[in-house]
Amino acid sequence: MAGAIVPDEGFLLQHTMKYILISIPALLLIACGGKTDTSAESSTIDSIKPANAAATGGIYSGTLNGDTLVVKLDISNKIVSGNYFKKGSEDMVTLSGAMLQGDSAEVYEFSKSGDKGGVFKGLFKGGESFTGNWKTLPNGTPQPFAFNKTTLEFNAVKYAGLDTLAYEIVKKNKRNKTARCNVKIQYAQLANANKKPEIDKINASIKKYAEAALSDCDGLERDEFSKDMPDFESEAIGGVIYNHKKILGVDIGWYNYLGGAHPNHGTNTYYYDVTTGRELKLIDLVQGPNLVKLSKLATASYNKAHKVKKASDGGLFQDNINLKGTEAFYITAKGITLTFSPYEIAPYVVGDIEVDIDLADLKPLITERSPFFKIFN
Repeated sequence: MAGAIVPDEGFLLQHTMKYILISIPALLLIACGGKTDTSAESSTIDSIKPANAAATGGIYSGTLNGDTLVVKLDISNKIVSGNYFKKGSEDMVTLSGAMLQGDSAEVYEFSKSGDKGGVFKGLFKGGESFTGNWKTLPNGTPQPFAFNKTTLEFNAVKYAGLDTLAYEIVKKNKRNKTARCNVKIQYAQLANANKKPEIDKINASIKKYAEAALSDCDGLERDEFSKDMPDFESEAIGGVIYNHKKILGVDIGWYNYLGGAHPNHGTNTYYYDVTTGRELKLIDLVQGPNLVKLSKLATASYNKAHKVKKASDGGLFQDNINLKGTEAFYITAKGITLTFSPYEIAPYVVGDIEVDIDLADLKPLITERSPFFKIFN
């Protein structure tokens, strides 16, 4: 399912064995050995004495110089690698270093050009925190840092906007015995401790879209031709895909088999203004005549990607992509990606279709009155 994001409850595993490899995907990893340091600046535990718990890495969050950092670390064979980003920024910083004595570590940060910019020297305590001092190289003043294990998913774009955003994934399973139809739904719900009506409105909308999968099976009865067929199935699985500058995005990938010649599937995306709870669509991104211009950009992008002069030569129903303003799309670092499910603009055999719109082409179409304007400017 394109773009679906699910919270990382299951992969922050704790072990009592020392230096167990945890397989956590990391972006732009650079693995290199660190320097042994027994100075007072780096807290150490004698390596011949048993530590309280093994340092295993994971996802951490904490403060440094007044900034909130989200840090991903992977520890394998005493090599430490990973990345961090500051909340409010989408820039990743690469980390690489080594475990020293006991649970102490020395971890360097690297610029995009590969130069060392700073160093974290500290101690993993009980496998739950990483604390110590950080300084810029070569002779910066040490600054204290304290990072603790977190359940945040490591995604800079997703967490750059609303520090207060928290969500859970709701999972439901249902079986309609009369129709022998199995239903599975999974969707995001925002935490709302302060009972804000705009958050309730968003949650109700997301729930409605996810539970629409139930209607595919509810009331569905088998006839004489389908009574001997396998169980019908309907699924809707999704999560948070965007959280930045007061805009929340979720997606729901759906799948069903209801007795036809083959299953069907697709992906829908939904965006919301978290200050009002209003749902936002593609027509809110590019308004009025600019939607026609976006259609032309989408057609040109599709034709170029498929090396055809007409979109129909690339498998579409028509020669052009004519957007209605309700199509699914993903916000990316390079612009947006329009996504079309089977049968939407092409036969099933063509499958899912994605069309990229470059930021440079998109920005002139977004007016200041668009709720998405601040995201792209």
